[in-house]
Amino acid sequence: MTELTTNELQFLEEFGFQENLFQELRARFMSGKLSREHNTVQGRVEPPQPGDTEALPKRGGARWKRLYERGMAEIRSGRLALGILNGGMATRFGGVVKGIVPVMDGADISFLELKIRDSRSLAQECGSRIPIVIMNSWATGSATREHLEARDYFNLPPEDYFLFNQYLFPRLLPDGSIFRDAERQASYYGPGHGDFPIALRDSGGLEWLSRRGVEHLLVANVDNLGARVDPAVLGFYLEKGASTCVELAPKWPGDRGGCPARLDGKLQVVEEFRFPPDFDQDRIKVFNCNTFTFRVDSLDRQFPLTWFCVHKSVGGQQVIQFERLIGQLTAFQDCSYLVIPRKGPGNRFAPVKTPGDLPQARQVARLLFPHLLPASTGSAEAGPGQSSR
Repeated sequence: MTELTTNELQFLEEFGFQENLFQELRARFMSGKLSREHNTVQGRVEPPQPGDTEALPKRGGARWKRLYERGMAEIRSGRLALGILNGGMATRFGGVVKGIVPVMDGADISFLELKIRDSRSLAQECGSRIPIVIMNSWATGSATREHLEARDYFNLPPEDYFLFNQYLFPRLLPDGSIFRDAERQASYYGPGHGDFPIALRDSGGLEWLSRRGVEHLLVANVDNLGARVDPAVLGFYLEKGASTCVELAPKWPGDRGGCPARLDGKLQVVEEFRFPPDFDQDRIKVFNCNTFTFRVDSLDRQFPLTWFCVHKSVGGQQVIQFERLIGQLTAFQDCSYLVIPRKGPGNRFAPVKTPGDLPQARQVARLLFPHLLPASTGSAEAGPGQSSR
C-alpha cells in the first residue's frame, strides 16, 4: 500500500492488520458493492414467534432457585470465565479509556474494578476462580494494563487474566483514499466487537481457556454495569443446552439497537441498520444487550461475519469504516434467548455510553454492588455486606 508509510504499515501489523483483506474491502467499496445500501439483510424477515424468547424467572421463585443452584455448581467447578469488551477508540469519554474511569463520586472504583471484584467475590464464595478475558484496542490496551498493575490486578493473580487486542484498520475518505488528520497522520480505528471471537482464537485465548478447564464464557461490554456473573443466568444457559445464550432487554421508549428476528426462519440478532426499510421494528418488544454466554468450544472456528460500511465524522471530515459485529455470531450458532430484568436488584442492562449517563449509573451501582462500595455510597435497598444477586 503505497499510501501508507513503512512505519504506518509496521504499526498496523502489530495489531494483526491483514492488508489483503483491507484492500479487498476497499475495492468492494470503490466498486459500489460495499455500501450502506448493501448492509440490509436479504431474505424473509419476521418478528420472533411465541416461545422464541423466555424471561428469566422471578427472583426467589422455585425455578429461579433451581437455575441459581445449577449455576453455582458450575461456578464451583471452575468452568466459567468472564469476558469483557474493552475495545473501541476511547472517544465518548473525551479520549479517556472508559473502563478505567471511576464510576462513583468519592470512590475511586472503575468500571473494570466493579466487574472484576464482583466476579472475584462470587468465586471466593464458591471456593473457585473465574478467569478474566479482556479485549482491548490500540487506544485502550496500554492504559488498561497500567490500571490493572497499579491496582494489583484487583487482588487476583496476574495469571488469571488473558488480555489481547482487537484488530486495527485505517480510515478512508469517501473517494477511497486513506484519510489523514490535520497533522497528516493516518487515522486508525478498531473494526467492531465482531473482532472478539476471531482475535480471541488467533491470540491463543481459546487455548488458554481450554487449558484452564473453562467451558463457558460470559461476554459483555465494559460499560454495562448490569452484565455481571449471575448464577441464575448461567443456570438458564446450561438448562437450554444451546451453544450461545443471548440476553435481551425489554424496549423502553427511545431505545434503539439490534433485535432478535427470524431471517428465512432462523432466529438471530439483526442489527437495527440491517432491517429492511419497510419492516416495523416496533413489532419486536425486546432488543440485544450485547451480553452473551458462549460454550467455549463453539468459538473454535472461522465465522464468516459480514463487513459493514459505516460512515463517521472525524475532525469535521466524513470518513468510511469497515466493521463487523459480535451479534452476528447468532446467525451461525444455536442460541437460546433470555429476556432479562432492567430494573431492581436483578437489573442486567445498565449501559453507560457518555459521561452524562454517570449519575444514573451511580444509582444502579449502589443497588448492584453494595458489597463493593464504601458505606458512604451504599444503598438503603441493599446494605453493605448484602449480595444483590
